[in-house]
Formats: sequence, structure tokens, C-alpha cells
Amino acid sequence: MGFLDKTNPKATPESARAWAIGGAIVFGLVGFFLWFLAWSRDDMPFRFVFVIVPGMIAGGALAGWAIEWQLPADVEYEEWAEAAKEPKPPDPEQSPRTSDP
Repeated sequence: MGFLDKTNPKATPESARAWAIGGAIVFGLVGFFLWFLAWSRDDMPFRFVFVIVPGMIAGGALAGWAIEWQLPADVEYEEWAEAAKEPKPPDPEQSPRTSDP
């Protein structure tokens, strides 16, 4: 199971995109606020905003996407972790190319 594998059965590309946008907005605002606090006290140069805020936006988008795509909201963590460890046997009635969960 890799990082890009979908483990949340209720996640859709649209819902993951929405979580990524929400995470980017929240992390971007937090990054700007932290930069502004440091800049207002002359602890940080103005140009650092062009490094800190985009980095926080990218990190927030990745975190938001991963939360929606990989963690089911209505399942306890222990139950989900056990299910993730046990691979499902392939369905003999479906061909490997057309298998859809």
C-alpha cells in the first residue's frame, strides 16, 4: 500500500480536491499570519513571504488531500488500521483490468 493508494472508500476526486483547497487556504493564512508577526517585529525580511506562504499552501493542500483520500471519517482508527494491513483477496469473477472496488 503506497501513499497514493485510496483507502477511504467514500472519497471521490472532488471531495479530495475540496479538502486540498481547504487545507491550502487554512495553511496559507496561518503561514501569512506567522510571517506577518515576525515581519512586524523586524525579525524577517519582506521577501520571505514569497517562500513561506507558498510552502505553507503546498503543504496544506497535500495534507488536506491525504486526510480525505486515505482516512475514513466514520471508522475507528484501530479498525481501519487492521483492515489496511489485511489485503483483500481478488474477486475471481472480475478480470484484473475491469476490477473496480
